[in-house]
Amino acid sequence: MLVTSERPRSISTNSMVTPSAMMVAGVDVKGGTKKVVFQVQANGTYTNQGYVTNPILYVTNSAGNVIATVDDWASGPSSFDGTYYQASFLSELTSSKFAMKGSKESAIVLNLPEGSYTALVGSNGETAKAVVAAFAFE
Repeated sequence: MLVTSERPRSISTNSMVTPSAMMVAGVDVKGGTKKVVFQVQANGTYTNQGYVTNPILYVTNSAGNVIATVDDWASGPSSFDGTYYQASFLSELTSSKFAMKGSKESAIVLNLPEGSYTALVGSNGETAKAVVAAFAFE
């Protein structure tokens, strides 16, 4: 995904995740700091279609440092770097069109300066499908 000042874009990808293999998706932010939402759509969104029931999301910066970890989206991140995340972002996410359908799915809003970021999706021990998506949060 490329988020620019001219036109924000979004991307999603669908893949299998296993206990030993995570799904990986990259995001580039250009044109200044942008608010971006990451979602892991799974069994809550795609009920009974072979999707993971309890995904976990890790977001890393270009140095490979984990800047946020989210298991159950409505609980907020289990760990985060305060440079990118503020507690008010959870209520913004909850009241937005990006709120997740399933309580065990993962989502987070981050304020990202220009750079490259990676979303890693784990399965909490399952082998199943998942979708990871990133959107400009407006």
